[in-house]
Amino acid sequence: IKLGHELFDTHPVFKQAIDECAQHLKDKHDYDFKTIWKSEDDALIAQTQHTQVLLFVVEYALAQLWSSFSVTPDYVCGHSVGEYVAAVIAGVMSLEDGLTLIYHRGRLMQSLPAGGDMLVALADLKTIKSILNDNNLDLSIAGINAPRQIVLSGESSEINTLESILTKQEVRAIPVNASHAFHSKLMQPICDEFKAIASQVEFKAPQIKLLSNVTGNFIKDNQITADYWVEHILSAVNFAGCVKTIEQSGCDIYQELGPDGTLIGQAQQSVSSSDAQFVCSLSRDANNSDWLYMLTAVGQLYTQGVEIDWQGYDKPYLCQKVLLPTYPFQRKRYWVDDREKHPSSTLLQRSSAGLISLCSTTDIKEAAVYKDGATGLAKESYTDQLLGENNSLIVDLTLEKTQSILTEQLKELLYWDEETIDPTVAFLELGMDSILGVKWIADINRTFGIELQAVKLYDTPNLDELSSYVYHISLGLNNESTRLATKTDVGQRSR
Repeated sequence: IKLGHELFDTHPVFKQAIDECAQHLKDKHDYDFKTIWKSEDDALIAQTQHTQVLLFVVEYALAQLWSSFSVTPDYVCGHSVGEYVAAVIAGVMSLEDGLTLIYHRGRLMQSLPAGGDMLVALADLKTIKSILNDNNLDLSIAGINAPRQIVLSGESSEINTLESILTKQEVRAIPVNASHAFHSKLMQPICDEFKAIASQVEFKAPQIKLLSNVTGNFIKDNQITADYWVEHILSAVNFAGCVKTIEQSGCDIYQELGPDGTLIGQAQQSVSSSDAQFVCSLSRDANNSDWLYMLTAVGQLYTQGVEIDWQGYDKPYLCQKVLLPTYPFQRKRYWVDDREKHPSSTLLQRSSAGLISLCSTTDIKEAAVYKDGATGLAKESYTDQLLGENNSLIVDLTLEKTQSILTEQLKELLYWDEETIDPTVAFLELGMDSILGVKWIADINRTFGIELQAVKLYDTPNLDELSSYVYHISLGLNNESTRLATKTDVGQRSR
C-alpha cells in the first residue's frame, strides 16, 4: 500500500509535512514512521497501532499540500481517526499533541486481546436496532456511515449470530476486516490510561467549523476535552449526521483528504442535493498516479469556482514561460465517422414512449411485441404501429443484451481478465468499491438514458438483479407488463 509515496518523492510541501511528523514520532515516541510507511508487508501495516498513525500523517500532509494551493476548507469533518486530523487543522490542538494522541490510541488498542469483530449492515438504523432488541444481541452501533449503511461491533459470537439473522431476513451483511471491535464497549479497558494522556493536552476552541463524530453536529467551543476523546473511542461514528449537518449549512463541494474515495461514496448517500460536487485526493490503486488524482482534483475544484493559487502551485518547481503562436489555429477534423465505419452497429435508441431498443436493424424487422389480448392481424398491426410511431422495439433478447452491456462495463471497470463474470456473485465480492460504483452508475445512466443513484448497487447487488432492474426501469415497465417474442415464437403461435 503506497499511500502518497509519489507525492513524497516529487512535492516538497508534502515531503516536509511527512518529515515533520516522522521526526516528532521518532524523537518523542521512538517510533520509526517511515520504515512502517514504506514497508510492503501488508500484515504489518494492517496492525491498528500502525494504521492509525499512517492515516493521520498522510491525511495531515495532504491538508498541508492543499493549503499551499490556497485551498482551505469552510468545514472540517473526519471519520474516527480522521477527526484527530480535522481537530489539528481546525486549531483545536497542535500537530505534536495530535500525533501523541493518535500514537497512544493505536498503541493501546493494539494491546487489547483479540476476539471482537465488526459488520456492516445495509439497512437503516431503526431496522438494525429493532433486530438487536428482538434477538437480545449485546452489540454496539459502531458507525452510521450512511442512511442505509450501519456498522456493528462486539463479540465475535454475537456478530456471527447477527450475520445469520440478517441473511435470513435478506438484509445484506458485510464482515469488516478489522483487528478489533472498535467503537464498542470492548475498548473500555484502555480508556482510563488514554484519558490520563489526553488530560495533558491543551485544547482550544476550533478556528474552523469542526464536526463531531459523537453527535453529528458542530463542535462547541469548550466541548473538546479528555473526556470527549474517551467518548469518541466508545461511541458510534455518526458520519452520516456530520454530512447532513454540513449540507444544511450550505456546503456544496465535498473534498476527501485520505487514501481513496471511500468517504465520498458514503457522503453521496447522505447528500440530497444533485448539484453537490465530490472530489477525492488519492487512490489506493497502485496503477494510478498520485499526481493524476491530484491534478484531476485541482481541475475539478477550479471549474467549480474554487480559487487556486497558481504561483503557490508552481512554487516548488522551476517553470519557464513560453510564447504562444500569434496566428489562429487552423482546425480540421480527421476522425473517421463512426456511422460510416460501423454501419450495422447495435442500436441503443430511446423512443418517445420510453421504450428502449437493444437490437440491430435486422432484429427490428424480424421481431414483434404482443399486446395483451391481441391476435392474428391485430398483432401485426400493433407491431407496425410501434415501428411507425416509436422507431423502437422490445425483443426477447433485450434483457440478455442489457446484461451483456452491463457485464462488459463491469469487466472494463474491474480490469477483469476472465472471459465471464458469474451474474449471481455480489459486486463487493468481485472487488467493487464506492468510487468504482459511482463511476459505473454514471456510465449506466449515460448508456441507458436513466437516472440511478449509486446506492442502487447495494439494493441490486449482483448482475442478475441489476440487469433486471435496469432493463425494466429503462422500459418504464414492471416484470409482469410485457410479453416478449422472437420471429420463431411468432411462427409457432401463428400455426
